Amino acid sequence: MAAAEVSIRFLLQNLEDLPIYNPDLISGETDKVEVLYQELRLLQAFLSDSIERSSEFETAKEFVRKIRDVVCKTEDVVDTLVAESFAQPPRSQLWKAFCFFVNPAKLFKERKLFKAELGNISERIKSITTMRQSYTNFSIEVDKVRESWKSTTSSRRRNPNIVEEESVIGMFDDVKMLVHRLTGGSQHLEVISVVGMGGVGKTTLARKIYTDPSIEYHFYIRAWTYVSQEYNRRRVFLNILSSLTQLTDQMSKMSDEKLGEELCLHLQSRKYLVVVDDVWTRTAWDDLKMAFPNTDNGSRILLTSRNRDVALHANHISPPHYLRFLTDDESWELFRRKVFRGADCPSELEELGKQIAKKCSGLPLAVLVVAGLLSKKDKTYGWWKRVADSVSSYVARDSRECMDILALSYNHLPHHLKVCFMYFGLFPGDFDIPVWKLLRLWVAEGFIQQIGQGCLEDIAEEYLQDLVDRNLILVAKRRTNGRIKACRTHDLMRELCLIEAAEEEFLQEITCEIIQLFHLRYASLFGKFEVVPASISNLRNLQTLIVKTTFGSIDIQANIWKMLQFRHLYTSASSLLHGPPSKTRMDSENPLLRRNIQTFSMISPDSCKESILDRTPNLKKLGIRGKLITLVEEKRGSSMFDNIANLDHLEALKLLNDTFPLPCFEIKLPFLPRWDNFPPNLKKLTLSETFLDWEHMSTLGKLPHLEVLKLKDNAFLGQLWEPLNEGFRLLKVLQLGKTDLVHWKASGDVYTLQMIELYCPTAPSVQVQKRTSTANHHMLPLDHHTADKVPLHYIFRKILQQLRRRI
Repeated sequence: MAAAEVSIRFLLQNLEDLPIYNPDLISGETDKVEVLYQELRLLQAFLSDSIERSSEFETAKEFVRKIRDVVCKTEDVVDTLVAESFAQPPRSQLWKAFCFFVNPAKLFKERKLFKAELGNISERIKSITTMRQSYTNFSIEVDKVRESWKSTTSSRRRNPNIVEEESVIGMFDDVKMLVHRLTGGSQHLEVISVVGMGGVGKTTLARKIYTDPSIEYHFYIRAWTYVSQEYNRRRVFLNILSSLTQLTDQMSKMSDEKLGEELCLHLQSRKYLVVVDDVWTRTAWDDLKMAFPNTDNGSRILLTSRNRDVALHANHISPPHYLRFLTDDESWELFRRKVFRGADCPSELEELGKQIAKKCSGLPLAVLVVAGLLSKKDKTYGWWKRVADSVSSYVARDSRECMDILALSYNHLPHHLKVCFMYFGLFPGDFDIPVWKLLRLWVAEGFIQQIGQGCLEDIAEEYLQDLVDRNLILVAKRRTNGRIKACRTHDLMRELCLIEAAEEEFLQEITCEIIQLFHLRYASLFGKFEVVPASISNLRNLQTLIVKTTFGSIDIQANIWKMLQFRHLYTSASSLLHGPPSKTRMDSENPLLRRNIQTFSMISPDSCKESILDRTPNLKKLGIRGKLITLVEEKRGSSMFDNIANLDHLEALKLLNDTFPLPCFEIKLPFLPRWDNFPPNLKKLTLSETFLDWEHMSTLGKLPHLEVLKLKDNAFLGQLWEPLNEGFRLLKVLQLGKTDLVHWKASGDVYTLQMIELYCPTAPSVQVQKRTSTANHHMLPLDHHTADKVPLHYIFRKILQQLRRRI
């Protein structure tokens, strides 16, 4: 029911904006709107507690649905009025007064309808409010049932001594590595964690290690406890104590703290191993760790968790062990063992079986579930073919236990992450999702809650990292700085997204908002566009606009300075921006200052005027396409590049020299600005078709924060590049596109450099030269590969190998 929270947050924001942007609509009804606003705030507060219980109890679900219905109705009323006002041309106060006298009946009718709708909504809210007391009484009973359920489930503890060997596939190296870590190393108490997605086999691995003969021999005391989401510290302590000694009546009367002290005494004398299985939160570990003494005898805690953050909290020095997914061959072997129990697979089913196993995407739980399904039915080609065509759907439909295990991770999410997780259901399966696009969509949908003055996109990135740390979302690609570039979902997790979204009518709700363009926050347009019309300015909620056109340039006639929510502009062609009226003051109180704007890419050089860039002080990403000579030409002692230099928050700058219809080399960029005339916090720079001389690289080498330098096709000209010493002190990635470079004399180490990406033509060898301590120069020819990524340490290792051969 997380979508209900987003809806009510949106509605409250719209009601706050109503008297500011549309005062005429609520004239005479301001008090009623204010009362409605306060009533909705109360519902919002009550909604959070209801959502906590809605995953388990139908009464709570129904209550949340009623709140969502009244929120949707209120949205419809407000949106209809606002949309109609936007559809009418702006009028002066004199014209409005004239309309009042000419046609007062129409105005009275509109206000009467609005008043009636407000009255209906208020009555519905009152009826919901009267339910609160009865619901509160129900909640008390729910808590009693929940405690009873906890005690019942705690009695069904897992027996660590039972290990199904057929389930231990692909874990040989993991067992070996963890046994070595548990039995070796320091004598201090150490927590070693196993982290992975639900169903990946953490508990199975822990059981295998727990029963390993070398572990049994090494540790005098072994104990196992299962924590779970709804953990109880007292129950955990008693569980461990029962493995070590006979429980007494006195122990049952002890407080939690006394039980912890008792457990600590029993563990203090001997070397022990305690497996703490399925820990969900930092708080849970902090509650338990006081019972595990550090007696410097090599004792160990083996902790399993779905949450990377919990593992790092338990031990921030020793890295957790991340349990990988199965390979296709391992999945097939696990599937074959489960279905045929040692017998041979019929040849006509083997290929289908391998397809089914592969479509489980390496998740052991999924393999075991679908294998269990097929083992109980006739093994026919037609039946297996139907399953192979939709493996994840069959698992979701036929194994409630499997989906319940996965749903534990979803149910444990805070409210603000649940709606972000469900959003992954909109993307196709087996698809790498670009993170930049995902984050902007989240912001556009209103999923990101403002925290202080933090940038919404940065907060959204933290949300994504949290989902990754909880092993709900997989990382597909990373950037050189370690940040996530693309992500994806496991097929079963996507099924879970769809199940939860369907229950909340979440995806349907999103679709409706996209259709109603008044609410549009993210627009991506493809076609033959030469102009972005001024009418786009009416989309006052638009945050991201992407325009891909077949034309070489595009005129942005939309007045972005009046679009208060606007944040990102992406165009495939060179776009011409228009500044606000010149008479507008340019100071900190300027109403047309747009601190929200983060991205302009790609804009024309002529758009880099002071009247434009000075109004976007928080710009982080800037792409410029066109005749770049326009940027560096000085007029009256200054150039337009000076306006770029004033962007203190700019981190990424892309300069594409596009001189169509003339060839780029005829109007090349003659020089670069001085290094101290670049934006002060620039981290990423891309140059293309600039035809600069290599001597200008010394300017770039002085940029203090530069981490990524992409020299695309024909960025620099010349067969020899000899960099100066003491340059590029923070550079991590260097990309070289098409170039006539033949010799690169590297006369010093760039210790931060992690990757060189080369585009090598089929012409003579590109050579890298490493200056050694001797006076001799040694050349290294590189093999020719298109866009081959070569780690710097590999290049230098090859150089050293050549030197040794010659000595």
